[in-house]
Amino acid sequence: MGKCRICGLECGLFRKVHKACLNKPPKPFVGSKKSMKYHKKSCRYVKGDPTTFEELESVGEAIIKGYSPCKVCKPDK
Repeated sequence: MGKCRICGLECGLFRKVHKACLNKPPKPFVGSKKSMKYHKKSCRYVKGDPTTFEELESVGEAIIKGYSPCKVCKPDK
């Protein structure tokens, strides 16, 4: 057993990707569960363990979930 590289679901696709996951549009922001900041995916602070980040659809979703904007990439601008 392995995990899908995109959604992380356990399945028999070790080191592969579900077809459904390939068709999902990418979410533009990520939130750091450690710092409670949200970032553009291109931000230099989006690095390290991917399990510490949550994909976010919008600035509104980030705010509702308690994230504040990164002062470096300024995702709210």
